[in-house]
Amino acid sequence: MRRRAASENARISENARIKKASAGTLMTSPSSFAATLGPDGNIWLFVASRDGAFWFMHQVDQNGSWTNPALLLPDPGVGGFGNAPALASRPDGRLHLAAVGDGGVWIATLLDKHGTGLLQAETLRAAQISNFRSLGSPPSGVKGGMAVPALAVNARGRLELMVTSGSHLWHRWEIDDNGNWSNWYDHGQPPDLPDYPLFALMGWPLLAQNANGDLELLVVGSYWIVLGGQGVPNGTLWNKSQAPAAGGWTDWKQVGNQPTHYVGGAPVMGVTPDRGLLVAVPSFDSPSILYTVKSLDGTWTDWSKLAVRSVNPITFKTSAPGLGHSKDGRLELMTIGSNGDEVWHTWQVIPNAPPLSLPSWAPFYPHQGPVNPPPLDTLDPLVGSPVMAPSADGRLVVFVADRSGTKVWHKEQTAINNGWSEWQAHPWPQGKSYVPFRRG
Repeated sequence: MRRRAASENARISENARIKKASAGTLMTSPSSFAATLGPDGNIWLFVASRDGAFWFMHQVDQNGSWTNPALLLPDPGVGGFGNAPALASRPDGRLHLAAVGDGGVWIATLLDKHGTGLLQAETLRAAQISNFRSLGSPPSGVKGGMAVPALAVNARGRLELMVTSGSHLWHRWEIDDNGNWSNWYDHGQPPDLPDYPLFALMGWPLLAQNANGDLELLVVGSYWIVLGGQGVPNGTLWNKSQAPAAGGWTDWKQVGNQPTHYVGGAPVMGVTPDRGLLVAVPSFDSPSILYTVKSLDGTWTDWSKLAVRSVNPITFKTSAPGLGHSKDGRLELMTIGSNGDEVWHTWQVIPNAPPLSLPSWAPFYPHQGPVNPPPLDTLDPLVGSPVMAPSADGRLVVFVADRSGTKVWHKEQTAINNGWSEWQAHPWPQGKSYVPFRRG
């Protein structure tokens, strides 16, 4: 019995290590999908269908084949989930889901540290779905519409949740280890900006641990300005940081200098080899990837553009890129091309190179999209944002959506830190297409 417990604790520790290496990249910035490495050592994928329900699929065994999509049946009266969920995993392996649905924000426990619980079997029983709990709506209601929530585990191992509503950021958190939650707290909006509806917190907040285990909040703020007689969104990225040991929060701080090209979508974040934070966002008016780095002393670098360095001109969609870590610690980034038929990929050539310094990053490489060449009247076969997740052995897996919402596509590294498979299709049940939308 002791030997089995020790073995299981070692497995959980290894899975936690892999997820720690990719903190802030997968479970905090939802797309059409949300994916994570579960406590059972298998990747779990969650998708919102057009009828407001959640579906899931997972690897049958570590690095093996996949199940067919299965319906995640909620309690009676729970539904209306129009967007993908946010996921967060505790250090002991428990996996939690949060989503905006009918009646506000809902949260559920999906897997315990043994990989059982809500998702114990392919045939879900009513007794297994009683963990859905409503956290309600912020006091302001759903002014401007609530986006997908951000969910993360703080330094004390407790859940914290943030959601935007109109021009304000709202926050709830666990106040003890028994699952009791605080009331809604209003973080307001960044200073010196017009109030709603001229100003709004765009897209979905990103909440993730930094290298010290403390939480960082990132969200895009935008208000309309007039340039050349035409209104355009003036997008800037804003940050709040949590004090050590799950303490209070700093005031709003603008990230980096005002970029020449406005931020056009939600951010992704990864921990760099020197324990800093790298944040990448799509540009609004110049299809490219902007990046900035926060050092351990809390300062942000000015915004810079990730060079394309390709023979042919490349432009990208304004949806957020996907970001992940190879097992050796190198950051890897993927984004969809503006024509929707290629996934462009760049990666650090040297594991311990300074973040995004050139030429330490490879030129963008095109992964031809999985969708057959579309007819002339069909544009953008691939939509949304790539989602990357690590396998149990550290190999990266990437998921993409096609516009039809009838197939989930994935490809994976064929060897640790190197090489990629062909695309594999996961058809969705007939009449239950998912919501193919972008992140941000």
